[in-house]
Amino acid sequence: MWFFFGIFTLVGATVWGLKTRLAARWRGIPERLGQHRFDSEERRHKGRLILVRLGIQGPAGLHFRVRRERLHDRFFKWLGVSTEIQTRNTELDRAVYIESDARATAVLLKRNPNLRAALFELFSFARMHRLRRVSLRCVHRRVWVEFRPKAESDLFAAKTHLVPLLHTIAAGLECLDLPTEYRRDRFIWRAAAILAFSTSTLLLGMLGLMIAAIGRTDILDPKLLFVACLVPTVLIIGAAVTLVLAWLIGSSRAHTVALEFALIGGMGIAMSTYSLAREANIEFDQKPASRYVLTHIDTEDVISRRRGRERHRYYLLCSDWRTGREGYPLRLQISPVTYRQLVGNESAAIYIRPGLLHFDWVEKIEPAW
Repeated sequence: MWFFFGIFTLVGATVWGLKTRLAARWRGIPERLGQHRFDSEERRHKGRLILVRLGIQGPAGLHFRVRRERLHDRFFKWLGVSTEIQTRNTELDRAVYIESDARATAVLLKRNPNLRAALFELFSFARMHRLRRVSLRCVHRRVWVEFRPKAESDLFAAKTHLVPLLHTIAAGLECLDLPTEYRRDRFIWRAAAILAFSTSTLLLGMLGLMIAAIGRTDILDPKLLFVACLVPTVLIIGAAVTLVLAWLIGSSRAHTVALEFALIGGMGIAMSTYSLAREANIEFDQKPASRYVLTHIDTEDVISRRRGRERHRYYLLCSDWRTGREGYPLRLQISPVTYRQLVGNESAAIYIRPGLLHFDWVEKIEPAW
């Protein structure tokens, strides 16, 4: 049952991830600067301006992102893993990295000097005025630039300079005379599928950990199980990243997608591997349980407060009974029902099963009548 639940969660999260990552429907306030109309969005966190978007209508069928080129971009280009569009402008090619594999993007940049000049000026202005996280995007008939200004007082100057450049770039991207197949980016859906898969893997892993942590102790040594899962986790992540690079090799997005997959998907794979190992250890264990009687027990109700709400965690305090650990203190998280049954009792019966993967787990705890 848990397997099918995981598959359905994965499918749903993948669809959600695709929709979230490809959406360009951010909402901005319509503004006007001279003869130029544009949408402006300002995102704040605790009163601090963290992101600004300036956008206008763009051409249909083009999907790309332009950002500052970094050291790892040059490294992966040198390795031959990633291939970037070159604009025949040495200064521009050194300054920016173009995430696109559509022939139309390459043709437009090579044949339109005004487009190249506007791009170079946009990123030169951003560097001189210390705008952070600068990128230019064209997705779903929309062209926008997003950045974080060093100070809010710089925002008006940024709008004044960047909005006319946006209109010049949008005009230069008109490709009505180019064949439709030139606009197709054969790697964009591959990248989107991989990123959505990494997101869904992370969500599935988090769900598995949440289920394992709700109200009780099941695996007696969860840390040992997690350590045992590290070797298969590393092998799975290595194989997955290799497949991602093989599937995207020759794309401008190959290394960025692989790095994000290794980070987000890697955490998801680590958590999912542990969660699935825990489920398999419990669900497929066919061996009978062993009953142990715990004496001189105590119970504990730990209360924590968050946002005005109380949260209770219940624990059983006892001495370890396992061979080689006799007498050591043991603290087991228990459910509210079990806590109410054990309060006031001096002994309890615990039922332990060996587990499919040989990690002991608690089947149930009850008063020792």
